[in-house]
Amino acid sequence: MWIFDGRRDARYPIDGGVFDSGNQEQEVVTPIRAALPVGCPQLFAVTLERPGGVVVSDRQRVVVVARIT
Repeated sequence: MWIFDGRRDARYPIDGGVFDSGNQEQEVVTPIRAALPVGCPQLFAVTLERPGGVVVSDRQRVVVVARIT
């Protein structure tokens, strides 16, 4: 999960945590654990990455985006 902070360069979103929801067909609740302080959250994105996650995503497989309004 990635957190885009309006006070930071959008090329480098903040790591919001790694999770594996498996193949569940029910609601999954995942805690957000920001790796750095977030001052002005504007967007959250979930990407599919290799197991264990990545330091910087290439954003080739974005599966969910939620904008703060």
